[in-house]
Parts: sequence; C-alpha cells; structure tokens
Amino acid sequence: MNYSFFTANQLRAARILAGLTQRELAERAGVHFCTVRYWEKRGGKNNEYGVRNMLAALKRCGVRFIEHDGETALIGR
Repeated sequence: MNYSFFTANQLRAARILAGLTQRELAERAGVHFCTVRYWEKRGGKNNEYGVRNMLAALKRCGVRFIEHDGETALIGR
C-alpha cells in the first residue's frame, strides 16, 4: 500500500468504522497515542512505521482498504 496517499480523514474514518478510540488504536498498533492523534489532525507523511502499524491494526479489526491508481480508499468491514 502506498502510505503517502493515505490521509488523516481516511485514518479517522477507518478507526471509527472499526469501533476504536484513538487510545485503543494506539494500543493495538503498538504506537503512542500522540501518533494516532497527530495523524488524524495532520497526516504523518514522515512516519511510515506508525501508519503501517495503525493500518495493520485496523485490518485485524476487519477494516478493508483498496488501492487504485496510486490512491488508497477505505471500503468498509
């Protein structure tokens, strides 16, 4: 997945779809709560490790993503 096209709004929507709080996502992803909060406010293009772990945690919760023409889309559970 191309993380550079993943947006703050997509992360927030995916987290809400998974039924997780920011703290719960942080715990499941093994990242600090501030990483989730920062990504949801601004996007975190400089922290691929953090977003990769958050996306993996969301996928384990059943959230699915697709990539098309270099863009990432959230498709639900």
